[in-house]
Amino acid sequence: MRNYQRTKNNPYLLPQHLYGEVKYMLKDYQRLKEEYEELSNDMTEDRNWAKLCTTASKISAIDTAVSGIPEEYRKGVLNNIRHERSRDGYYPNDADFRTYQNYKQRLIYLVAKNMNYV
Repeated sequence: MRNYQRTKNNPYLLPQHLYGEVKYMLKDYQRLKEEYEELSNDMTEDRNWAKLCTTASKISAIDTAVSGIPEEYRKGVLNNIRHERSRDGYYPNDADFRTYQNYKQRLIYLVAKNMNYV
């Protein structure tokens, strides 16, 4: 699915550049966790300390936002963000794809809010 946001009746509408930034932060979540582990093991420089704090704040913002999405929709929403497919098997068949799209938009908005971008 393209980088598309519903514009009508959408309380979670973000500017396009912010939407893209947060979406790619979510796509990069696994690498952020790996980087955090590496940095926490190697604390020899001040530069590493600053990067560790930044990475930890991103991970915390994502984890907090994911906990705001109902449990049964988390896997489908996160798979859609990671693989960018809308209807072709990345949403489970337990709800309509629009439900997943709404929760995807909400997740991206909550991450932006937790990072104090909004």
